[in-house]
Amino acid sequence: MELDDAVADLRVAAVAGGCTVALTLLLRVGLDRSVGTVPLLVPLVAYVAYLVVSKRDPPAPLDAVRTWVGVTLAASLATVVVVLAA
Repeated sequence: MELDDAVADLRVAAVAGGCTVALTLLLRVGLDRSVGTVPLLVPLVAYVAYLVVSKRDPPAPLDAVRTWVGVTLAASLATVVVVLAA
C-alpha cells in the first residue's frame, strides 16, 4: 500500500469515526432518543463500502476521497432525519 492510499483511507476513516461518535452523542445524549446500535453504525458502513469500491483497478471517477467523505456525511445526516421522523 502506498502512502497516498494510506492517507486517503485515514481521511475517510477519520470522518466515518467522527460521524459515528457525533451521531451517538447527538441522538443518545443531545436529543435523548432511544436508538439501536445498527443506525449508529451507518457511517462505518459507508467506510466499508469505500474500502471495497475504491480498491478497483482502474479506479472509477467517483473514487475520490471527497466523494466518500460526502457519502459518509450524507448517510449520517439521513440517519438523523430518519430517527427524528420515527
